[in-house]
Amino acid sequence: MDVIGGVATRRRPRTGRFGRRWIAASAPSQPDNAPLYPISRPSCCGIGDCSADQASRHTCGSSLGFILLGLLIFSALSVSPAHADCNAEPRAGVNWAGCDKRGAELQEADLSRALLRRIDLTGADLHSAILEGAVVTDAALDEADMRNARMRRVDFGASRLARARFHGANLQDARFVSASLPEADFSEANLGGGRLDSADMTAVRFTTAELSDSSFYNAQLRGADFTDAVASNADFTRANLEGARFRDADLSGANLSHVNLENADLQGADLQGANLDSAALAGADFTGANLQRADLRDASIRGTIFDEAKLGNATWIDRSHCRPRSVGACD
Repeated sequence: MDVIGGVATRRRPRTGRFGRRWIAASAPSQPDNAPLYPISRPSCCGIGDCSADQASRHTCGSSLGFILLGLLIFSALSVSPAHADCNAEPRAGVNWAGCDKRGAELQEADLSRALLRRIDLTGADLHSAILEGAVVTDAALDEADMRNARMRRVDFGASRLARARFHGANLQDARFVSASLPEADFSEANLGGGRLDSADMTAVRFTTAELSDSSFYNAQLRGADFTDAVASNADFTRANLEGARFRDADLSGANLSHVNLENADLQGADLQGANLDSAALAGADFTGANLQRADLRDASIRGTIFDEAKLGNATWIDRSHCRPRSVGACD
């Protein structure tokens, strides 16, 4: 459409000697304040007749294509995990994601590399089962029996495992990040290299467990029992260990900076080279503990007991260095 002399014109085809030409046909004049370009009418997108507007049809086709694609994606995300088969027999790599297996009898079952996200295994018997490399995230395993199970590299992230039993289980490099495990039993279990960051392990039993190189960063461990456990080079940074028991435990080289160890029992514990920087130690008992070369700078020690504790070459709370033969006090 053109504007000639203030009059809107529309071109119409006319066939001449050199083929089709366009000539202007007068159209009703428009007000002076009319828009220079015509306002495009809304696309009907399948409602009514769009045959006269090819561009509109193209737009509608593209829009409908995107809508269909979005519906397909939504459907894929909203359904149960692909190929989950809750009736499948236990086997390596089985997909039981989201299945109800409460109280299941799975002693000695091979569930290695199994996909068990959001499964309910409350009260299940997994004694001596194999779950190496299995994914058991966001699952329910309260009071499950996993004694002597083989669970290397298993992932229990964000799962519920209250009062679960892991006695004697092999859990090397396992993950329990943000899991809830109050009163669980890990006695004599191997958790070497495990990740238990931000987990709730209130009153958990780790007696005689192997915990070397494990990470308990920011974990809740109030009242936990680490008696005779081996936790050398473990990371407890910012963990809450109030009232925990570490009698005769090996904490050599462990990182205990900014932890809460108030009223904890560390009698006879090996803390050689441990980092206790800024730790809360009020009321803790280090009787007979080995704190040689330990770092206690900026720690709070009100009411802390160091009777017969070895403090040779330790860094004291005021950043001074204890003499090599210091015992019971930093000389």
